[in-house]
Amino acid sequence: MEELGVPVAFLLSQAEHRMARRLEPLLAAHDCSLERWRVLCGLASHGPQRGHPMSDVATFATLPAPSATKLIDGMVADNLVYRRVDVHDRRRVLIFPTPHGRALHRRLSLAIEEQQQQLVERVSPDGGDGLAVLLGRLIAHLDAEQDPGRVQARCK
Repeated sequence: MEELGVPVAFLLSQAEHRMARRLEPLLAAHDCSLERWRVLCGLASHGPQRGHPMSDVATFATLPAPSATKLIDGMVADNLVYRRVDVHDRRRVLIFPTPHGRALHRRLSLAIEEQQQQLVERVSPDGGDGLAVLLGRLIAHLDAEQDPGRVQARCK
């Protein structure tokens, strides 16, 4: 595919789709879906003491809210996350990782980092640091334009 004139949004979408397909067997070996991994990454990005509302969880998982709720129901049943009422706003429920969920996230992050490093070394002379920084800045900029208070997840 020739990159000249191809929209960045299309290229990012294609790269994400191919990366997700590459990660599926690794995640499946740990009995984890891509969406569950995304949630664990999002929850881990700000430490285990900070809970996240379902709107953040839906963003992390890249799912609509009803699907994210169903996903969290399964993750609660599998002891990966738990719900707790927000002490500052009793109408809101926050999601936290369990110790089991944090351990799974650590194991997956190590395995994914190794696989990712091998791939990125083939395509990026700086070991992927530049790509990660550029993508992080792009995400932050897009989030700031859409919703200045939006929580950004960072996951290795």
